[in-house]
Amino acid sequence: MNKLEFLNIITNWPRRKGKAELSKYLHGESITRQQAISAKCYDCSGGYPDGLQPCTVVSCPLYPHSPCNTLAQDS
Repeated sequence: MNKLEFLNIITNWPRRKGKAELSKYLHGESITRQQAISAKCYDCSGGYPDGLQPCTVVSCPLYPHSPCNTLAQDS
């Protein structure tokens, strides 16, 4: 799947934290580190279809920085 195909898929996903950042990335725009983390979490969760639920993938290297991790502490 290329970026354009993926962009067409996420168009129908709910508007939640990370969607705008993922869209910017797929359009070739620069995003910050925190925006990249938010975009990846949005992608991984499938667009947060049930709302922003706490992340349960504790083995993910981004887990400590996840926007859905209530214990997140980004240094």
